Amino acid sequence: LPYLFNRYVRIYHGKGYYSEDFVVNHIKKSKKIIRIICVRNSRISSPDVLRSFREFITKHNGKVELFYIDPSKKMSDDIIDKIRVTLPTPPSNATNCRQEIMSNERRMIDEIKKWDNSKRDNIALFRFRCLPSIHLCQFDNKIFLGFQFINHNESTFLSSRTLNDLCIVINTKSQLGKLITKQIDYLRDTQSDKK
Repeated sequence: LPYLFNRYVRIYHGKGYYSEDFVVNHIKKSKKIIRIICVRNSRISSPDVLRSFREFITKHNGKVELFYIDPSKKMSDDIIDKIRVTLPTPPSNATNCRQEIMSNERRMIDEIKKWDNSKRDNIALFRFRCLPSIHLCQFDNKIFLGFQFINHNESTFLSSRTLNDLCIVINTKSQLGKLITKQIDYLRDTQSDKK
């Protein structure tokens, strides 16, 4: 793994990984596929991001796959709490976190229902039923891999950073990129429910 990491990975030096501007600008540059694995789906449910998804699908007939944590009781409160505390401005408890995810999901579904059928077929929402170890955005052949779990109690370079500050960039055609895309497929096919 260290060999693969050193050979195929670079640090993203742009500002604001996973900020709304970051997501919208990379959607605009994409031509074929967008896949995002997040936690509570707040960014991907914003009006500007949803509008960008629709424009991407309309212009390129591209595919969009969006993954977020399952807010149903299939996920235990313990797992929700482990994830909740890593979030910026975390919800106060597991119940509030579930409600936030469901509210964001409803906003996405309501917006997608307004699209014509040909556009709706190109976007898929997946609720995953496992503890997410990664946060990522795939825009065509680039994967931006964010750091979801960082120990903020340690005085290290990473502990002073947040998810929005730091990510690495991996090409999907590299060995490491191929492994990650296989993991995304596995998450979609075996650990998720399509909404």
